[in-house]
This record gives sequence, structure tokens and C-alpha cells, in this order.
Amino acid sequence: MKSLSPAVTIARGEMAEAFIQKHESVKKIDGMLGWLLIGSLVLQAVYKYGMSVWDFHNGLTAFAVMRVSNDACSLVVALLCFIFWYSLTHYDCRMRWLMTVRTRFTPNGFMRGGFLPIPTAASVGLLLFVTSTFITETVVPGTLVQQSTAGKLLMNCRANGFEEPDYFNVWFSRLHRTSPMPQVSLFTSNVEDTNELEGWCFNAVNDFSKDDVIDATTGKDKVILNLAHPTGDKDGRLCMYQCVTWKVFNLQTILTSTGAIAVGATIVVVMTEWVSTLLGKPVVSKSTSPEDLVKVMGGLRRDSLARRLTKPIQASIFCSAMPIVAVYALLKWCLVTKLDSDGYYTVDYYTMFAILFSVSLVTLLRCWHPFQCRPQLFTKDIWAEGTDNFVIPQRWLDRWNKNYPGKSPEKPEFKKVKDVDGDRGDLVLVKVDLYQWMQLRAQERAELLVNYCRRPSEGDQGRGSLVVSIAAVEVKVLHPTDKTEKIHYLAAGQHLEIVKWKNEEEIIVNADIAGRKEKVLVQRNELLEKSDEWDKALATLGSFGLLKKHVDMCQSSRLEAGGKPLLAPHQI
Repeated sequence: MKSLSPAVTIARGEMAEAFIQKHESVKKIDGMLGWLLIGSLVLQAVYKYGMSVWDFHNGLTAFAVMRVSNDACSLVVALLCFIFWYSLTHYDCRMRWLMTVRTRFTPNGFMRGGFLPIPTAASVGLLLFVTSTFITETVVPGTLVQQSTAGKLLMNCRANGFEEPDYFNVWFSRLHRTSPMPQVSLFTSNVEDTNELEGWCFNAVNDFSKDDVIDATTGKDKVILNLAHPTGDKDGRLCMYQCVTWKVFNLQTILTSTGAIAVGATIVVVMTEWVSTLLGKPVVSKSTSPEDLVKVMGGLRRDSLARRLTKPIQASIFCSAMPIVAVYALLKWCLVTKLDSDGYYTVDYYTMFAILFSVSLVTLLRCWHPFQCRPQLFTKDIWAEGTDNFVIPQRWLDRWNKNYPGKSPEKPEFKKVKDVDGDRGDLVLVKVDLYQWMQLRAQERAELLVNYCRRPSEGDQGRGSLVVSIAAVEVKVLHPTDKTEKIHYLAAGQHLEIVKWKNEEEIIVNADIAGRKEKVLVQRNELLEKSDEWDKALATLGSFGLLKKHVDMCQSSRLEAGGKPLLAPHQI
């Protein structure tokens, strides 16, 4: 068999029918544009971070440490943009390995909650640690730069925005905040002294020290026309400056900062989860009722307006990158500056940027798959913990490991937890993580969700409840007078009546065996709930087209030698 690349774009089922996938030349152009767009975003962040690090050759200053910390946070967000986009458009065992690396704080990797919250929280925590432990940051108007803060030891400042005269008393004044260098163009870039440009604050492009604003010989303030107000200003707008100096380093500061960091990182995760849960689609749990499942899965139907409108760009690598880059650019250069308290370039600016970035893209993930151009649903555990277990046919597991290549055949991507039906191997319990779940076919996910909710549980199905076997089941016939247990095979789809639960995983049921009603012991994972509610729900989902197209969940197109026929949920 031809060896597969570690990174592949999976096009199965409906995705294989997309216009872009059918036209090889369009597919190549689309891929090039997608890589160019997302690559440009990452490269600008790498370049800016590299320039900040290079500034250390001029000396280890508090301002240089602050800038490197800020740009490191921005770089992490840019890299998360790439990870998010790459995870949507490609299946790569190396990316999955990165996401599943276990640490003391992330036993299942950083997939939980949608990839982004945990690494975003880590970057924010590192930023807060450095800026609260080693340096002190203040934001002051130009009227205070010369008389107060610039006189401190080793203080460096830079302009970080315009504010309205009433900025200190009116919260909404920040909505009128603008950049300290608003007029940069081909016509002004060659001007020797940028302080002469209309609307610019003092030395807006670079940082400055106290010697630039206070005469080193006389100790008097220098006369700088655009220090307090931008050049040519007639409205009384104020130039604001971010000033940084070293902080006295001690153990108490470290301990205090560590607590604040933990709280700040937790806020990122909690806020992301809260907003995405509020605005995104509900998750599916084992106790989800048939009616609720129909409601949440109704949005998956192919004839919805959103899916019809986005059909031409389905499977587009370039169009998948556009909303990600748009969120990054809109937040970083437009929205965040209007919401944070201190203006451009500050710790609050980058913290706000990282939090809003995580919230925005995780909420998008809960609502829509940009590459597949359709909504997607998640189970409660796969979203909250990053992994969940599903019962599938063995042939499904074999097909998945063939379509989603790992590092080697000896290390498959989808791993079996255990055989559900003993030694026969028809059904297996498989662990699926969030990264893998998003790559599966929509019809496969729909079948998995239905069977996931139909699995009986001790709290919901009691004595007298009906269940059916999902496959030919090997059972133990229980006779009180017999000292030995007899083994019998139930037919696939046979109706069974619950007598009692032996434990959380085993159920004693009544079954018709050779014309007699016998009590037999069956594994919970081999059964599905049977009720009028589920019959109605399956018929409705079939009318939506979600179960009508057969995906070979439970019945092969032909029976392999010795194979047992399995039933699809809409067939029993």
C-alpha cells in the first residue's frame, strides 16, 4: 500500500463531493492561498518578536523585557491561529501528539474546551508573571512624563494612544481612543522628524528615556510641543505614554504574583467556556433525551440556509483561514484598543487580546466548522475532558486507522480500549479525542451521537424497560437451580426486557430463547434503548437526511467470512 504523509487533508463522504476537491487545479491554488494567508500572519508575529529580542543587544532594560513579554504573548496567539486552522483542514499525527502531551496540569493534553483556552491561559500567565514580578508599568498623560515618572531610575516610555480630555472620568471615552501615530503613508514615511507629522505624539515610533525629555545638564524640562497634545491638535486630546521601570525583586513579590497568575489563567479558561456555552450549540450527554437530540441535530441538516450558502466554499483551505485571520486582525488592531483600560502595547492590551481571541474562536468552533462548512456537535466529555469513549464495529476502527495515518502501522491513531463482545471482535470500545472527532464524517458523528444517547444507563432505564441488541450477542443464561452458566447467542436487534442491573456495566434481561423466556446477563455497551420516543426521533432524523445515507455503522454491504450482521440505529 502507498505510504501516506503524516499530514493529509481528509475528504470523505460529502467532503469528497465538494467543488474544490473535484478540481485539482482549484484545489492547489486554494491551498497555496490558504498557506500564504495564515503564514503571513505567523511571520509578522515572528518578525516582531525577533526584533524585540534583538533589542536586548542594546542592554537589558525593563522596557525591553516588557516588550519581549508582550510580543511573546502575541506570537503565541498567532501560533494558535495556525494550530486552529491546521487542525480544521488537515489530519496530522504530529499535531495530535502535540495536543495530547501530558503534564501535571493537563493530563489529557490541551484539547479540552476547544484547543485554545489552555495555551492561551499559559501565555497570559507568563505575561502576568514577568510584568508583575520584574517590572512596573504605568500609563500617564504627557503632562506627567517630565515632572514625575521620567525622573525615576532607568525609566523608559513610549506613546501608546490618544485619549479624550475626560478619559479619567468617562468610561466610554476609550471608544474614541486612537493610535499615537495615525498618519503613516508613502507620503510621510520619508519625513526625517516624525514629530512634525500632523496628529503624532512625541517620538511615537520608538521608546524614549528621561534624557530625551529632561535636559541632562540643567535638569530642566525640555520644550516639546507634541508631548502633551498631538501635533496640530485643536480639541485638547491628550497623548498617553506607557512608562516602565524595574521592580524591587523579592520572594514576597514572587508569591503574590504567582497567586495572581493562577487567577488570571483561570479566568481565561472559565470565560471562554462560559461564553462558548452561552452562544454555542449545546453539548450532548449520555442522558440527552430523544426530543432534545432531535432539536440539536436539526441544525445539521443539509438543506439549511447556511449550508446552502457556503456550499461553494466547502473544503476550502483559504476560506477556512479567512475568519481566523479576520478575528485576529479585528481584535488586535481595532476592537481591543477600545476596550482595554490602558491603550496600545500595555499588559492589559495583550491580556484582553488573548482572552477575546480565545473566546471568539472557541465559540466559532462550537457553532460551525469553517472547513467542512457545517455545524458540529460534541459530547459533554469530549468537550470538557478532550476525550470520550464510543462503541463502534471493529471494521470502523480498521477503516479509521487506514484513513487517518499515524506515525507507523504499529502505532495507530485510534486505539481500542477493549472488546465489547468478548472474543468475537464485532464491537469495540474506542477512545476518540476532540482532534479526531472533528475529522470524522458528519454522518459518522451523527450515528455515534445517536448510539451514545441510546446506551442504557442505570438511572434512566429500570425494570421493564425495553432494549435491543446492537449485534449478535453472546449471553449467559441464568438458572437458579443450575450450578453452571449456559452460553447462548442472541440475534442482532432482538428485543430484551430489563429485569435488574447487576452493576453499572452488566444488566440482567428477559430474552426469548428457543421459545422460552430466560434471564440472561448482557453487557450494557451491547444494547440500545428501545422506545416509542426513540422510534419517532430516528424517523425524524432520517427525514433530515442525517441517518438516511448509510455509513456502515452496523451493517456491512456484504458479510465477511464469519462476520455477524450489525444493525444501524434507524433499522431497529
